[in-house]
Amino acid sequence: GASVQLLDRLRPDRQRHALAGLGITHLYATPAQLRLLCDAPGPTLGLAHVILGGSKLDAALRAALGSLAPAARVAEFYGAAEASFVTLTDRDTPEGSVGRPYPGVTLEIRDAGGTPLPPDALGEVWVRSPYLCDRYADRRHLPSLKRQGWLSVGEMGWQDRAGNLFLAGRAGRMVTVADQNVFPEEIETFLA
Repeated sequence: GASVQLLDRLRPDRQRHALAGLGITHLYATPAQLRLLCDAPGPTLGLAHVILGGSKLDAALRAALGSLAPAARVAEFYGAAEASFVTLTDRDTPEGSVGRPYPGVTLEIRDAGGTPLPPDALGEVWVRSPYLCDRYADRRHLPSLKRQGWLSVGEMGWQDRAGNLFLAGRAGRMVTVADQNVFPEEIETFLA
């Protein structure tokens, strides 16, 4: 019974006015899109739900969203094109986490040899889920990172004892600085 409104060809200030004028209650956006909406002039929005994916919602943007749509319940998801939804946040999600596994999803954090690691240990994130894709549209099979029903896209992270996932960054983007392995995301967070 719901209708969908696509506001992709409007400037952010016009999107904000359209969201208010159309009485939109649910918004799906990336943090980059949401930042543009928050910075644009316009009315406060009566959104009930905001669903975010694409990157982590930082504290400054969360505060701006609170001013843009004060009554909105915010849920972030982490996923990948090959894995669909992996985790989902809720009100109890600790700061910095991308949430707990989405229904039907199992996560493991593994070392370089493929052995599962205990809570709070940094390793590669592996996903088992009914939502994993089988192959790419051009009929190519997935990379060798899919093994025995599990898939990794090279993301590094850890899970706490409650099952909340924290991401450090992609293994392929890690750099060495002063003999330490550093993820660019750590530097971005520090600078922000």
